[in-house]
Amino acid sequence: MKTKLCSSAALMAAALVFLAGGFPIPAVLADTFPCGLQVTDFEIKADNPVLVGSTVKVEITLKNVVSVPIRFSDEFGMFVGARWKELSNANNKDFGQTNKGYVLAPGKSVTYQSSRTLDEAGNWWFWPAFNINGQWGPFNWMGKTLYVHASKADAQLSGTTLTVGQILANSSLYDQKLVTVKGRALIVRKKSSGDGQPWMLISFFDMTNDKQVINVFGPGHPDVDNGDIIQVIGIFKVKSLRGRYNFDNEIESGSDKIVRLEKSKY
Repeated sequence: MKTKLCSSAALMAAALVFLAGGFPIPAVLADTFPCGLQVTDFEIKADNPVLVGSTVKVEITLKNVVSVPIRFSDEFGMFVGARWKELSNANNKDFGQTNKGYVLAPGKSVTYQSSRTLDEAGNWWFWPAFNINGQWGPFNWMGKTLYVHASKADAQLSGTTLTVGQILANSSLYDQKLVTVKGRALIVRKKSSGDGQPWMLISFFDMTNDKQVINVFGPGHPDVDNGDIIQVIGIFKVKSLRGRYNFDNEIESGSDKIVRLEKSKY
């Protein structure tokens, strides 16, 4: 009986993503890896609000949707991919290694669970991770995020809708915190990276003082236009490092965290 190995030839059939090692390899299509491994269930559970010191529980189910067995690495098997604060190996928080050397038969599923203490405040990312024939699963594949608050006071703060002016008036209080902000999207830039991934940069103005502005950046193309009144949820940063450059007063967000409240009248 043959065993599916996620060969290089199979991997070269799709677009590029980044592995845990930071090197580009072919991507998956939706929830299925090129070798026939599919994620059929992925849940993360934690308290609400999520505070430093609390526990996150992760449950993942993988299914073999091809006609030959899939064998997982003897050394790494399956685990939960995790990062804190930034999606880089410097902030690696992977956990829950299990099922080393496991052979997943055709048409069968395997479920694994693990938990860990959330020991740092800020954004956390989690995703199904594994190693097959020396190939890591795609970096942040079907990833989910969880924001961990430093305290109950911080959690209450993130639920309060602020203005751009309020953020800038007390920027040190909000630095590296999850915030909800209402303002005017004066200039909306929707771009694509070199590998075709959509990203945005919005000049986000206070509605009563156009000299007060914060940049909003992140992945995706939000359904907003120049001049719209919008609400943004994201991490405010007094000093924001993007690539090799530092920028002042930015909110790191995503298109799914930006809502148009009122369409521009102009």
